[in-house]
Amino acid sequence: MCNQSKPAVEAAFLNVQNAAKYMGVSVNTLYVWRHRRQGPPSFRMGPAGRVMYPPGPARCVA
Repeated sequence: MCNQSKPAVEAAFLNVQNAAKYMGVSVNTLYVWRHRRQGPPSFRMGPAGRVMYPPGPARCVA
């Protein structure tokens, strides 16, 4: 069988859905915080520009 694990870079960061679960808030709340430049720091990753959160600062908000 082939071991299908996430790439190390992607596993090191949380996507919007995982960050919302981790912090106990809704996905919409994260988008509002991002729009208002509040909440944990985030950035866009990859050619599709997915919003990602580093887990350390997300822990401080939770």
